Amino acid sequence: MNTDMKHYTILIATLLSLAVQLQAQSNQLLSATDSNPRATKILDRISTDFESYKSMEAEFDLVISLPEQPDEVQKGKVIQQGDKYVVDLDQQAIYSDGTAVWLHLKKNNEVQINDPDLGDATDMLSPKDMMRIYESGDYVYDITDEPTIEGKKMTQIDFKPLDPDSEYFKISLLAEKINNKMAQMTVFSKDGSKYTLKINNIVGNKDYDAGIFRFDTSKYPDIYIEDLRID
Repeated sequence: MNTDMKHYTILIATLLSLAVQLQAQSNQLLSATDSNPRATKILDRISTDFESYKSMEAEFDLVISLPEQPDEVQKGKVIQQGDKYVVDLDQQAIYSDGTAVWLHLKKNNEVQINDPDLGDATDMLSPKDMMRIYESGDYVYDITDEPTIEGKKMTQIDFKPLDPDSEYFKISLLAEKINNKMAQMTVFSKDGSKYTLKINNIVGNKDYDAGIFRFDTSKYPDIYIEDLRID
C-alpha cells in the first residue's frame, strides 16, 4: 500500500475510532487489563453513539506537523455508510465502496486503485473496524487530564500501544465531558511527525447514493490511473 495512503487512511479512520494521547510512562510491562475502568465507560458511550448511526458525515481540520517543517493544515470531510466511505482533503481523497479503494492525488491528476487489503491493512481501511480499537487488547489507556478548552470541559484519555514495534508511540483523544462527543485526536509517530484531527461537525443517519463511494474517472480528463489490484 502507498505510504501516504496508509498514513492518511489510518488517521481518518481513527477519526471514527476511540483513541488517546499518552504522557511519558515507565517501561514496565503492561497489559490491556491495566486500563482505567472509567475511561472504558466513556469509550463505550462514544462507541455506542457511533454504532447507532447507519451513516456518518464529519467535517474536520487535519494539522500535519513534520520535524523542522511548518505545520500544514488541511480541511476535510469524511462520509461513512456501512463498510463504504469517502475522505476528501485539500490535496487528496480516498474512496472505498467495500470492493476497491481509490486514492486520488489531486495535484498530480493521478488515481491509485487498491484492493481492500487483508489482515491489519483492512483495519486501517475500515473506519467501522477502527472504532473498536480500544476493544482490541492492543492498547492500555487511562484518563490523564480534564482540561477546559475554548470554554468546554474535556476528558483526555491516553492510549499506549502494547506492541513495541508500533510505528505510533502515542495517540491522544479529547472528548467533551457534557456529552462524550469526540472533539480532537492527535497521533504521534516515532519518526517525530504528529497528526491532529480537529472535529468541527458530525451528522448522522443521512442517506447517500452508493455512487459517491466510487471514484468516477470520467470527471477527470487525462487522469493517470495506476491499478494496483492483484486480480
